Amino acid sequence: MKNLTAFLCLIILIFSHCKNGETKNKESQTKEKFKTEKWTGGTVIPKLQTLADASQSYAIYLPTTYNNIKTLPVLFLFDSHAKGKTVVEKYKDLCEKFKYIVAVSNNSQNGLSQDVYPSIIDDFFKDVRSRFKIDSMRIYAGGFSGGARVASMAAFANYSVSALIGSGAGFSGMPQNFPPNLMYIGLVGNKDFNFLEFLNINAYLDKINVPHQLIIFDGKHEWPTPEKLLEVFYALEFSAMRSKIIPSNHAMINEYLEIENKAIEKFSQQKLLTDKLDLLKRVVTNLDGLTDLFKYNQQIASLEKSKEILKENEEFMQSMGIEQNMMQNYQTAFGSQNLQWWQGEIKNLQQTIKQSTNRSKKLSNQRMLNYLSMLAYMYTSGAIKNNQQADIEKYLTIYKLVDPENADLDYFTACNFVKLNQLDKAMESIESAFKHGFTDIDTFENDPIFEPLKSNGHFKELIEKKRQEK
Repeated sequence: MKNLTAFLCLIILIFSHCKNGETKNKESQTKEKFKTEKWTGGTVIPKLQTLADASQSYAIYLPTTYNNIKTLPVLFLFDSHAKGKTVVEKYKDLCEKFKYIVAVSNNSQNGLSQDVYPSIIDDFFKDVRSRFKIDSMRIYAGGFSGGARVASMAAFANYSVSALIGSGAGFSGMPQNFPPNLMYIGLVGNKDFNFLEFLNINAYLDKINVPHQLIIFDGKHEWPTPEKLLEVFYALEFSAMRSKIIPSNHAMINEYLEIENKAIEKFSQQKLLTDKLDLLKRVVTNLDGLTDLFKYNQQIASLEKSKEILKENEEFMQSMGIEQNMMQNYQTAFGSQNLQWWQGEIKNLQQTIKQSTNRSKKLSNQRMLNYLSMLAYMYTSGAIKNNQQADIEKYLTIYKLVDPENADLDYFTACNFVKLNQLDKAMESIESAFKHGFTDIDTFENDPIFEPLKSNGHFKELIEKKRQEK
């Protein structure tokens, strides 16, 4: 018996040694491949597979100054629909200006199982950091919508992220202990249905004294424009200057002030005093310790005492309370109230937007319409998957009332017409989806719902045309 035990231990030892040898050999081969790779900047690489897992990939842009020697800051981004190339192309000019590497996951997207995201993040971060010259002091993570929540998972894990940039959504969950030295920058459209979430995050970070700022832009639930994300790049640069990671750049400070002074003046002319106050505070936050801010602090003190600001704040807080209750009521009512009730409710929201002189109320009602659009998307998707025809018709009607030019509405309408065997109408809806900005061509080709159209000459011609345009 003792001899048998000793023999089994020997076999296990030999097997473990072989496995360890295979792992080390694989790691060695990977490192050697990294060493031989040479990269040229100035072009978008739409799909770079990770060396650890060929099923994982990302899009990446290296600025033209990239030379395989000098380290550069990196911005890891996550899109809600895994559109890596689209996002890289949207922001590559900004990254060129500031000499940043930008990489966007082609795998992370909304709707995946929660236990999948950690491995996506791990492969993504490790691959980029191993293959490219990265400044380890300047690693930034960000995302849009569900992608912002994934970015927060990376920032709250051990990936040395020094700034988290969340657009259109907050965190995957509030951490018990916010990572030390992590700066947070939130971006949200003033018509975004997640607007309230950002106000709550702002209040929470105020309470625990985490460095942060909130940028509210004129828009809905969408990636911010490059012009608006420009402010984020300046904030990252100034933070690095303040931490002595990079030298102070007075030309950049003056460039930033020139841009923001124009915006401050524009807000003054438009009598958007709250917007002006928020921007003044961000200027002070960004440039604290880097330049003289006396005149900006004076303006802040003056505005905070003004009757106009106090009135705007009161109206804003009232509308926020009403908005919170409306969101809860609408979520409950979506599956229970009939179409006639919804038609009346939506008409009231639209009339308030057109007729009210109260800006807070107008924006709040616009957010409610966008919230209903999001609910309509979720409920319609579920009804189509579960073959609930009566519900499909109801939810599509609500969707059309609140967001008639939404490309996803056209997509779901096409799905419904195919299910009803009304293929000509389905083709009209597909064309309308592309007209309204639908870009996911693969969905039409791969979704089994559209199988009846695969032999349709018009369908094949349209898909091929859109693929060439892409």
